[in-house]
Amino acid sequence: MERGKMKAIGIDIGGTNTAVSICSLSGETLRHFAFPTLLSRKPEKTIKNIFKIIGEKCKLDEISAAGIGVPAMIKAKDGFVFYAPNLGWKNFSVKKAVLAEHKFRKLVFENDANCAAWGIYKKYPGVKPHFLAAMTLGTGIGAGFVSGGKLFSHRDISIFEAGHIKIEPGGLRCGCGAKGCLEAYCGSAYMNNWAASYWSKTRFAGKDLSAQEICS
Repeated sequence: MERGKMKAIGIDIGGTNTAVSICSLSGETLRHFAFPTLLSRKPEKTIKNIFKIIGEKCKLDEISAAGIGVPAMIKAKDGFVFYAPNLGWKNFSVKKAVLAEHKFRKLVFENDANCAAWGIYKKYPGVKPHFLAAMTLGTGIGAGFVSGGKLFSHRDISIFEAGHIKIEPGGLRCGCGAKGCLEAYCGSAYMNNWAASYWSKTRFAGKDLSAQEICS
């Protein structure tokens, strides 16, 4: 296919939902959609589920490049996830799984909060800041940093997991297995459980509300 007709895709894999944007190679957003992340015990199956839905909504043969954000400690260059507690992934080559579904010409992986920070930095109006921080709030909590025009990482590994900062020693159990993490108190799973308990005797009792609805 001619280069002018080719497209790029951005995929944000979350513990609850997956968001997708399809863009021209010049960066113009052409389409955006989201759907529940159908998690499986096998991470390869989760990737297969995601690409099955994407394939039903767009023509993958028109997409030559992909950028994929994962809520994980990840070695970006290799597309290798060390640990993604909200996805249940550990020591998993997400790059290999993705390429088994579609052979992209260009494929880039990154921690999802780093993706957010870099996207904000690139679109920042006027003079770009020397230092920029971005936080992601959802099933988990993440943070990404840009310093001097570069993503902050260590040897290509995302290292700052904001959701797992300890705020209450011996506190609530987090999805990562530890106790007292920020995410255990501010992530959407905690908010849903808190709301269910707090509103158990109100008109909201028994309703499955999202964290967004709870905060609205």
